[in-house]
Amino acid sequence: MTEAAYDWTQHERWVGDVVAALVPHSRGFIGLDTLRVSEQWFDQLFAWPAEIAGGGLLLLVRRCSEERLSISASSRPTGRDKRGWSVSRRDAVLAASFVRNVPDTDEAAWALKLVTLMLRRTLGIERPTPAEAEVISALLASVEARARLATRDRNKLRCELLEYVLPVLTDAGAGVDTAVLNQKDLWSQLVISDLQLLESGVPAVSSLLAHLAAASGSKPSVTWLAKADLLLTSSAAAAALRMLLQRLLDAEIAYWERLADAQTQILDDANVDVVRAAAWATIHLRDGWVVPMLRDVAVRTIYMNMGIGWLSWEKTPNACLIALGRKGTPESVVALQQIAATTKHSGINKRIAQALEVAGAASGLTAGQVVERAVPTGGLGPSGTVTISIDTLAARATLDDESRLRVEWKSTAEWTPKPPENMPSPQINAIKRAITALRSAIAGERRRVEGLFAADRTWEYDEWSRYYRSHPITGRLTRRLIWTFDYDGTVTSGVPDGEVLHTIDCDVALPTSGSVKLWHPAAVPTHEVEAWRTWMFERGRQQPFKQAYREVYLLTAAERETGTYSNRFAAHIVRYQQLFALCKERGWATNYLGMHEGGYEGCARRDFRDCAVTAAFDHSLVEQPDGAQRVYLSETGRVWFFRTKDRGRSPLPINEVPPLVLSEALRDLDLFISATSIAIDPEWADHRDDVGGAYWLRMNTGKLGVFADVRRDALARILPTLRIADRLELDDRFVRVRGKIGSYKI
Repeated sequence: MTEAAYDWTQHERWVGDVVAALVPHSRGFIGLDTLRVSEQWFDQLFAWPAEIAGGGLLLLVRRCSEERLSISASSRPTGRDKRGWSVSRRDAVLAASFVRNVPDTDEAAWALKLVTLMLRRTLGIERPTPAEAEVISALLASVEARARLATRDRNKLRCELLEYVLPVLTDAGAGVDTAVLNQKDLWSQLVISDLQLLESGVPAVSSLLAHLAAASGSKPSVTWLAKADLLLTSSAAAAALRMLLQRLLDAEIAYWERLADAQTQILDDANVDVVRAAAWATIHLRDGWVVPMLRDVAVRTIYMNMGIGWLSWEKTPNACLIALGRKGTPESVVALQQIAATTKHSGINKRIAQALEVAGAASGLTAGQVVERAVPTGGLGPSGTVTISIDTLAARATLDDESRLRVEWKSTAEWTPKPPENMPSPQINAIKRAITALRSAIAGERRRVEGLFAADRTWEYDEWSRYYRSHPITGRLTRRLIWTFDYDGTVTSGVPDGEVLHTIDCDVALPTSGSVKLWHPAAVPTHEVEAWRTWMFERGRQQPFKQAYREVYLLTAAERETGTYSNRFAAHIVRYQQLFALCKERGWATNYLGMHEGGYEGCARRDFRDCAVTAAFDHSLVEQPDGAQRVYLSETGRVWFFRTKDRGRSPLPINEVPPLVLSEALRDLDLFISATSIAIDPEWADHRDDVGGAYWLRMNTGKLGVFADVRRDALARILPTLRIADRLELDDRFVRVRGKIGSYKI
């Protein structure tokens, strides 16, 4: 039945006056009077019986197609799916026919949602007739054509309407329904061209696309995932899902299009929800392509996230991280670690940590335990060697005891340092990429093990032996570090080497039971630290990172007095750009200082997740020269701590901060200041009247910091062994050199 042939008499008689009363108040300025009238009007409407209230909504939708209603009027029917109203199936389809005429305004969404809800209430899960499907298809086309409709609203309406349209289209022999895809970007164009070639499994693929578009929220629900798993039992649907993600990696915008300022993007906001849902749908898939695909999509969308020809982001990498975390397999944990190694974005790294916690919770492990169980071997055997072959080309990578990777290429009869000149470039480049990935894994494991200093972890011997001592990559780090063994009531510290444990005094048999901890100089007496430094120096041992010579920062009386913060590194003048870069490098998330709102004060934060404590480092902008385009100098402030999961960030009493967390946090800050302070610039002496002049003078005549003390201790051991030792003199602050021409100090 058409709108013209419909008899509105009964509805007009029931609530026509009520609807008419709303419209005069809906034009013009939106103020308190309009809001009050709207509220009273809807309260009055829903006070009527359900049939009359439903008729009132029908009349309002019809009037909305004729006149534009204000935001206040059109936003009032909130909770309309819970209020008492009803319409007939005929009325719902009729409303769908004339709601297409609602003007394309910001306020049109409520009418479209209301009519879709009417269809859902009346049709339910029943199949529409061909005539009804035609009306719903026209409504779907109207939804797609609206420029002012929000993406979230468009996708939700689209998937709800498609549930009624798809069965009819399938019976008619139509191809895959791609109405859920908005052809604004290159990704959708590639996907649609692939789907048009599909000859079998059309209904399954169409249903999958509609289900992907129906996803909402920041995480997939159990019900949504269950239906996705059911749809993916179809091989055609599973292949289509893989294609959706693969095309996100394949799509490229030509360089000339970027120069021409073309408005094409690889992935537009209008399609990002479908891609996000495609990543979610892989959670329960166990195919070999899934984890590498999610990793590569996440990395690409993190790096190509703004501008012409790039990808609309945030939702897509977040969905990949959620999927990898939910999988909880060793391969997915490795992928999360690989993603973390490619970015210093604090938000992404925080979500990676959350994904690792989810992966661990499924198996009753902590995030740290999950990671150490999934450390890749890179194909290295116990001897530390792996051969990488592609066709007729082969390369051999060997990891030595110092964790240095040596690469040799197979020539005609021998191994050479360079690849053969007559081999194809694609094969050489493929092997080089594999070697680069291995180097990245080695560097990432080194960073992870160094991060254990603050964790204060304890392992059972069998666990430690399996994941540290016997691992082809971690084992080479383990054998150059000092560990503490607690067995049979005896506590011994030493460097493991095969079945032997090198201690300060002698070599003993390596314990085969008990517990193991990573030795930290802050947890032992000073004389033991000095003894280990001497042991390392006399034997020429080089550790993968500072341990025996690691700087130590213990709680001071002044910090006990302040209670909740430390001023140990306050009031330093530093070069801000270098400070910001070092914060990113060492995992401290911070805002960027500048002449903008919120840019005058900064707070860098580092999460120590194993201890659930976060360190915070305050710093502020120093007065800048006139015309400066970016911040040149900043001043350091206090250091304080709070519980990581405390949203209020209440300062933690500093004596409750784990000692190793305190030491490692302050060590980072000492590094920042030692590397970025203006006091290390000798030319600053000529600018003593400028900003920081008094500070420069004070720092160059005051007491050395911990970093400088450790360096001085190392030099005191090294200088006497040099050939020019008789010309060198080490005092409190400098090394003095007596040269042939003159004397100078360093």
